[in-house]
Amino acid sequence: MYLRILISRFFQFLFPRPFSLNDLSVLPRSIHSRSETFFSLWSYKDLRVRTLIKYMKNNNDAEISSCIAEYIVKNSTQKYTHPILVIAVAVSADTYRKRGFNQVLYLAKAIAQQLDATVLRESCIKKHATNKQSLLARSKRAENIYDAFFTLYPVCFSHYETVILVDDVITTGATLNELKRFVCAHGARKVYGLSIAH
Repeated sequence: MYLRILISRFFQFLFPRPFSLNDLSVLPRSIHSRSETFFSLWSYKDLRVRTLIKYMKNNNDAEISSCIAEYIVKNSTQKYTHPILVIAVAVSADTYRKRGFNQVLYLAKAIAQQLDATVLRESCIKKHATNKQSLLARSKRAENIYDAFFTLYPVCFSHYETVILVDDVITTGATLNELKRFVCAHGARKVYGLSIAH
């Protein structure tokens, strides 16, 4: 684990961020950012936003996750009732083995810290591999992700007033909608979604 962090820091030194943290304040806002239950901060159509997300997927950078979490929480107009559980959308086991981390989990931890909330690392796990959502037609995404999650803590969701689902990108909303269906079936009452971009 420590070796992985050391290697990550070494690569960050060799290949610095393609942007500065000050650049985050000028990124274009998502026009789909204000739905009743899901909030996306920035527009995925912008090259800088896509570059930022690609960077996060390939670099274990807690500082950038923390900055983005602060922006998301500050700009989300939703008022969350405590106690709050924050859940990161799970990556497949294969993706986790390749990268060695789940970038969304780091973002979820930073959001939980901002909201004084709990984050359970394995509260939702993919029970089988799914095709990569970004490679599928919009009409096939909900079918691809259907019944893909399970939990190690079947009763945990009912202990929280609010459950917040975190993902890096919302395109059709299929993943967050399926995860919302799953946590509601296991006792969640109020469920919201937060993402970096739409």
